[in-house]
Amino acid sequence: MVDDKYKLISADKGKSFELYDLIEDEAEKENIIQNYPEIAMKMKVDLNDWLHSVENSKNGGDYK
Repeated sequence: MVDDKYKLISADKGKSFELYDLIEDEAEKENIIQNYPEIAMKMKVDLNDWLHSVENSKNGGDYK
């Protein structure tokens, strides 16, 4: 998930996450999640909200 200048990724289906600053670290070499836990938490919440919305749409919940 990309939000503004940050990128949040999980390679293990949400068990662990990494956070990168795409402006300061274009090569995504330094995981900064320990330095910015509040940004990572907000992005995780936004990601989960989006995933639930996608699942709801897939199940026809958007079309009543």
